[in-house]
This record gives sequence, structure tokens and C-alpha cells, in this order.
Amino acid sequence: MSTDKYETFKYFLDCYIVTTESYIDVLETVQEFQKSEREKITYDLICELVEMKSKNKWEEIQAIIVGHSFRRYNSEKTKLLIEDMLSILN
Repeated sequence: MSTDKYETFKYFLDCYIVTTESYIDVLETVQEFQKSEREKITYDLICELVEMKSKNKWEEIQAIIVGHSFRRYNSEKTKLLIEDMLSILN
């Protein structure tokens, strides 16, 4: 995976996720992201999440999550996170 891929998702992880937050807190943070960011940034994140879901390469997404938020999710939890984020943002 290219290092310049999913930059908005990385931005979300870097700037909005606190490592001590629970999964529910992460989902609430998605709502906060949507309220506080410009529509273009939210749209970009949605597009990236849709692409991630369609590619079904959960190990690569897990690596991004670990690298940018220090959270560790298995493949099923990673897929659930992406689906939950899409549900909130749409």
C-alpha cells in the first residue's frame, strides 16, 4: 500500500483518536469529526472508507490503525470499525 494512501483516514486517527478511548468513544469521535471538519474533509474520509471496504484488505488497514493510533483491532473489528464509521458519516 502506498504511503500516501488514505491520508484523511490517517489524519482522523492522528488528530481525533486518543489511545485510551473505548470503541464507543471512537465512534462518538467520528460524530465530532463530522461536526467540526469541512464537508470536503468528511467527503474525502467517506470515499476512503468506501474504498477500504471494497478492497477488503483488512491487514493493511490494521497496520494503518496501529501506526497512527496505537490501537490494535483484529480483522473483524477493523471491518466493523470501517462499517460503523460509514454508517455514522452517511
